[in-house]
Order: sequence, then C-alpha cells, then structure tokens
Amino acid sequence: MFLIKIECYMKLNQIKHTLLPMLFVCAVAAVTTITTTKTAIANTAEEANFAASTQIYLDSLPGASWSNEPFHGAVLLTRDGKAIFEYDDSGVKQATYEIGSTTKLMVATAIMQLVEQGKLSLTQSVGSLLPRFAEQYPDVTIIHLLSHSSGISEYVTSELLKRGSAFSRQEIRQIISDQQKTMPAGLEHEYSNTNYLLLGLIIEKLSGLTWQQYLKQNVFQPSGMLHISTKPATAPLYYLEQDKLIAGDPVNASLAFSAGALTASPQDLMAFYKAFTSDQLLSSSSRKLMSQEVAPGSDYGLGVMLENASIKDQKIRYMGHGGSTPTSSSHFVFDDINRCALVIFQTPSKAFDLYRVQKTLLNACQSGVAPKALAKKETIVLSDEYRTQLPGDYLMEAKVLEIVKSQLSVELAEQIKTLQVRLENNQLIFDFVGQEAFPVEPMSDGTLQFKSAKVTIVPRKEDGKITGFIFKQPRVGLPYIKTKPLLLK
Repeated sequence: MFLIKIECYMKLNQIKHTLLPMLFVCAVAAVTTITTTKTAIANTAEEANFAASTQIYLDSLPGASWSNEPFHGAVLLTRDGKAIFEYDDSGVKQATYEIGSTTKLMVATAIMQLVEQGKLSLTQSVGSLLPRFAEQYPDVTIIHLLSHSSGISEYVTSELLKRGSAFSRQEIRQIISDQQKTMPAGLEHEYSNTNYLLLGLIIEKLSGLTWQQYLKQNVFQPSGMLHISTKPATAPLYYLEQDKLIAGDPVNASLAFSAGALTASPQDLMAFYKAFTSDQLLSSSSRKLMSQEVAPGSDYGLGVMLENASIKDQKIRYMGHGGSTPTSSSHFVFDDINRCALVIFQTPSKAFDLYRVQKTLLNACQSGVAPKALAKKETIVLSDEYRTQLPGDYLMEAKVLEIVKSQLSVELAEQIKTLQVRLENNQLIFDFVGQEAFPVEPMSDGTLQFKSAKVTIVPRKEDGKITGFIFKQPRVGLPYIKTKPLLLK
C-alpha cells in the first residue's frame, strides 16, 4: 500500500493518514489467483433472504469502487449474538488474518485488568514502572498511553522497515528511547504506536510474563479465542496492483510488538466481543471508563475507537478498533446495546473503502433491512491532456519542503520531495522516492483520486499547459512543480 504513512489503525469513520512512514513492510511475490467460496448462515426464510441480499451487495463492490477485483477476505455479522451473515473466501478452515492495530484493544483490556487488580493506576507515571524512561517522559501516565495523548513520537523509520530479522526486547526498548516528545502529555490526541510498545513492556514488568503470554492466559483463553496469536496469518495475503493480486509477506511481528502483531479469525474477535461485554474480562465500570472520549473530538477512549450513529431516531454508540497492514485491513465494531457486532477482514488492504462497507452492514443489521446492491460507477476515460501532459518528474515547492523538514522530519522530506508520474496501460501511476507507487483514477470534476488513501490530485496549469499539481489528503496540501516531462513510449 502507498503512502507517506498509514498509522496502522483505522478510525471507525476513516482510515487516518499522516506524513509518516508506514508501520509494516511487505515483500512482493508472484501474481496469484484464488478461488472464491461463500458461506451464509440462515435458519428461517427471512434470514436466508437477508444473507442472500447481503452476499449480492458484497458481490456488487467490484465496479462500484476503483478496483474491479472481487472482495477478498472475511465478514462476520451478528445480531443479538447470532450470526446473520458469514463469508470467508480464503479456502482455509478457521483462517486467521492480520488484525494490525486491533491488537491495541486487547492490550488495553489487559492494562485495565491490571488496574482492577491494584497493580497500577491510570494516573501512575510511566517512569515509576519503567525507570529507564522516567527522565525522558516525566509527565506521561498510563492514561496518556492508552488514549494516545502522551505526545511521544511515532517509532517507525524507513531503516527499521528495511530489516527483515527479528527485534529483541532490548532493541524495542532502545527504539522507544530514541523517540522524542512532540508536545506535553495530555495536550491533545496524537496517535502513536509507540504508546502501545510501552504498554506491552508494562504488562511484562507487572506480570512477569511476555505480553503475549499474559494476553493468552487472561484475555484469549477466558474468551474462548482459539486461533489468535502472533504467528503469521493462515489466510492468503495480497497486494493489488493494476487489478492483479500479488502475494505478500506477513508483517514483522517483532517490530509491530504490542502495537499490532496479532493475527486472528473472525470467530476470535466475536468471542472477545461476547466476553468483553459480559463482565468476563472486565467490570462494567472499567468498560465504561474505556469508552469515554479522553481528548475532545478524538473519537478515541482508552484503547477503543468510538463513533456515534443514529438509526431510525435511535442513538447508538459504536465501539471497537481497526487496523491496517500493507496486505490487510480489519474493522471490528460493536454497539453499546449489545445488538450488532461486525468483523471485516480485507486483503488486499486498499481494495475497497471498508468504512462504507461497515456502515452499510451495520445499518442493515440494526434495521433488519438487507443492503442493496451497488450501482456500477460511471467510467470516466483518462483525457488526452492528462495522458500526454502529466507524465514527468516533479519536485515539491521549496518553501513547503522546508516546512516539512522543520515541522516533521528531514528523512520524510527526502522521501516525498520528488516523484515521478508515468503512464502504464493507459493508467497514471504516481511514484514517490522511497514509497510504493500508486494508481489514480480520473474524476468527473477534473481531479485524480486514489480513494483508499483519500488522496486527491489537483493539476495546475499555466497558459493551458499542466505545470504541476497539488497533492491533497485530509489536512494536507503539498504543491509539486514539473521539472522534466516524461516522453511517452
């Protein structure tokens, strides 16, 4: 997957992108094809019709999005504890998928268990538990780590991503030590995977177990989660390049650590949902505390992503977590009235807008009305102007480049200061130095978009000729100037 960075967590209402390196790296292998199998659960005619209509909706995704490849992955939707739709095309029994930052919900649950046991408090400083970091992070407490309000910077760098071998605990501690504070603790929500590396080390310090062992004994086994682990996913994992499936390698679990190393089946996450909402893992007061937004406007509690919705004038609060790796995306969502719960795993991760799929399926679950098939999108042909004038080499405008260097990092500035636009099979490909290339599609308003990463390209003209463009993401606009045209073959 492209980008300047995907934070490896997914809000319930968006995949959040920032100008940072991607957390996980993946190697490309051979072009692959897979066989699709479909499963739906139904005991009554009404349930059968709902499941059949939901399957038709899922089958209608190709052509309604930029990808023409069918949906690959797994879906499990339950209402009142009963599966009303189930799908998995992996061809593997009890297949597991990379859940990325959905790992954080399990880690946060473990931390809250330790709070209930009296082994730590939410206001306790990190330094009192991990003296190595006392001087470096003097104002950071447990609640700051859980809510991503510590102000500790993101730990991933391109150098770390290049390494394929395992990272030791000592190396993880050193990686954390290398991170700086970007703002005082508690000032605002700023998502950083480093927070959950520290929480993993705290679990190990207080329990005398590895964080994986603690979760297995105190979260996974009590919940009946039979297949969750840090082992590689058993489901096939893919990239999508020019509508072709490309097999990919699993994440480096030792680097992801307690921020995103777990793999699980849909049934595992549903088992967690049932245990989490029925006092098996935590008291209701602890769950209530986790579901309270810490930083206003963050839509994030203590290891829990939050979203308010309204169905037929009924207000509903959704909770859960999402995750993203180069080959997989996961959405795990449930409501506060114990009615509907949803797990979606998608591979490749960038094929479809999972928030749109999630919203459609949850609305169907709440209302009891099956989703309708999507209409095929209008095909917009790439214009001759864009096809002939956009290919070339581009450089970020100097003033903006200096801002990126001073406010973000010199390393990042080097990665994104230049890019090449080329034409392949009548499709424009944008290729940053040090980043994966990504395709864009023409829109009716004259822009170009890479929808799964919420990227919009706005060409700029002088005297009727394209001289550059604005690269846009939410809250980001980077201007680029053409330095050299690229001659078409």
